[in-house]
Amino acid sequence: MRITAIQNRLSLKVGENDAVENDTDITIAQRGLMTKERKVSEEEKQFEILAIDPGNTQSAAVLYNTKTWAVIQHMLIPNAEMLEYVQCESYDHLALEMIACYGMAVGKTVFETVYWIGRFSQMAGGEERGKVTRVYRKDVKMYLCNSMRAKDGNIRQALIDRYEPTGGGKIPQIGTKAKPGPLYGMAKDRWAALGVAVTFAETLQS
Repeated sequence: MRITAIQNRLSLKVGENDAVENDTDITIAQRGLMTKERKVSEEEKQFEILAIDPGNTQSAAVLYNTKTWAVIQHMLIPNAEMLEYVQCESYDHLALEMIACYGMAVGKTVFETVYWIGRFSQMAGGEERGKVTRVYRKDVKMYLCNSMRAKDGNIRQALIDRYEPTGGGKIPQIGTKAKPGPLYGMAKDRWAALGVAVTFAETLQS
């Protein structure tokens, strides 16, 4: 089952807040971020995680296959659409990046983000039913970079290094439009979502 609101976005071009690491201007449909039919063989399909890096107004997500390491889909969409996606998409488990308290004052955007984390969790079935796991940023940093001082760039590079350089361009793991790599189209908050997926799959999945 596909949702109309997301289907309508397939014809939209990537905006300034949804840029990719190469200079090509491509549509969401061309990237294959969300396709009408996903065909995954029984041999490949083992356990698919929907991992979300939540925000106060929009969130990034990846659909990740734990057996093949394949990023099946990835997106950055408004929270209302993400909520519908969580409800309608087929996956085995939802991994949500959770906000932690570090003793600093926080503002409205943090509380709004926490609100959406709760909505996503409830829509997926909740932790009490074993459908959702919260993953903290510190755990992602320690697992991928072995350092609490790791920055977004360090996490991004650690994830890139896990994949075969099969594409074109300066970063063949990402590739180009003519020769895409396994991480083609990944950008910005999507890297955080992939970090959540990998950390959950390799350290928290029971």
